[in-house]
Amino acid sequence: MTSQRSARSRRIIGATVAAALLAAFGVATGTTAASAANTDCFATDLHVTQWSHANMNTLLTTTAQEAAAAAAAGYTETGYVFGASSTQLAGLVPAIHLYKPSTGEHTYVNWQNEATSAVANYGYQNLGVAFYVSPVKLSTCTDAAEIAIYGKGGIHQMAATPEQRAAAVAAGWTYGYSFHAPGLARVLNPTDADGVFSIAIMPDTQNEVLNANDTRFAERSNWLVSNRDELDLRYVGHSGDVVNWVEPGYAQYQRAEDALDPLEQAGLMYGLAIGNHDTMATGVGGSVRNAATVVADQRNTTVFNQFFTAAQMTGVQGQYEAGKVDNQFQTFEAAGKKWMVVTLELWPRLGAVAWAKQVITDHADHNVIVQTHNYLNGSLQIDGAGQSKEVWQYGNVSPQYLYDNVFSKHSNIKVVASGHTGYAGTTSVTTPSGNKIVTFLETYHSADKNPVRLVEFDVNAGTVSTNVYSPRGNVDMGDTKTVSGISFVG
Repeated sequence: MTSQRSARSRRIIGATVAAALLAAFGVATGTTAASAANTDCFATDLHVTQWSHANMNTLLTTTAQEAAAAAAAGYTETGYVFGASSTQLAGLVPAIHLYKPSTGEHTYVNWQNEATSAVANYGYQNLGVAFYVSPVKLSTCTDAAEIAIYGKGGIHQMAATPEQRAAAVAAGWTYGYSFHAPGLARVLNPTDADGVFSIAIMPDTQNEVLNANDTRFAERSNWLVSNRDELDLRYVGHSGDVVNWVEPGYAQYQRAEDALDPLEQAGLMYGLAIGNHDTMATGVGGSVRNAATVVADQRNTTVFNQFFTAAQMTGVQGQYEAGKVDNQFQTFEAAGKKWMVVTLELWPRLGAVAWAKQVITDHADHNVIVQTHNYLNGSLQIDGAGQSKEVWQYGNVSPQYLYDNVFSKHSNIKVVASGHTGYAGTTSVTTPSGNKIVTFLETYHSADKNPVRLVEFDVNAGTVSTNVYSPRGNVDMGDTKTVSGISFVG
């Protein structure tokens, strides 16, 4: 990447287009112009994050520095991330960054004649090409994003998700035009050719949010971002028990949310399993809140979903229940293959199990990673082995039920990760159909370290390798293992 491009990437890129500007440039409402068609996913090397202001201005940022500048300017992260290219690939058009000193407005346009007219007639400055996108719909890209411009009362805003577009129309905003790009799942990495990449799995972090002076959680997130390129890190999971209990004021939740901010600002996809401590089942001090209502309380995740949303996690393609991340799935591409992370609630309900089975069936060409709070016990056996039940402890289906009815039935499931009990370890199981599944346990509850499981996939060698590392103290915490004989799909 040239030094000129690096300088541009430090600027905040905006997305609010004046109505007069569109009219002057000859852009018909509801249409786009294209120099060439691009109907497939294109290679992307930039993460673009959306930020919004109370005055309805919208910004797009491509670096952590830009995100910090946006926050300082009063913008709030919307959370949706898509991919763009730093070079003009076939069929792509430039997003030209414009700035109007008299109003402080940032915007961009997709065609050079618009930029020329804006500078000549409307007092804008041309700050150069921000990135390259497609002017037409990516018809074969399953996670394609449509980024639409809407106008109302002389102000324009960007809507980058179906929910945002529907809300804009419902609020009386008028559609202008769109550009198109792959979602975060399609942001490619130049090292994909070697067939190797990694994910990280955070263990139960409930002891890291009890004290406002405890920075271990944030240190872990910052370390993952700093080492993202070296690790070729594509996803960060969490085994659940993000916090220790729901308390008045929600201080633990706020600390956890703040600690995850570095991942969001870097556009690093992550997902969180929900543990029993993340629900109303657990009261102050970490014990059961009310034994008489514990089953219902286990499904009360209202506070969790206030602090952790699908928009923050990015890449969420579907949810069992609208507006809740208890059961959801995310997709991405790495090493030339498709991947899906399915997050399941603790001891999931039958409806959630049926939903997960359908999602996994519908994505037969994806290698599946499942994360749920309880699956293995401290002996690295299925917790409650042999007891395939629809009612388990103060939840619903048992871990054995999940194996019997989900994990053993789908040959594209490659990894199952959990926490909750025991300590840590890695094992594998070969299902009756011959599919080998790697299973991880990470339940450290450390008092002074911030362990994270690093998992490396080598799709060419058919291996999954792991070790656990603590950024605090630079400590190798062991469990260094390689499982071979993994047959990846796709």
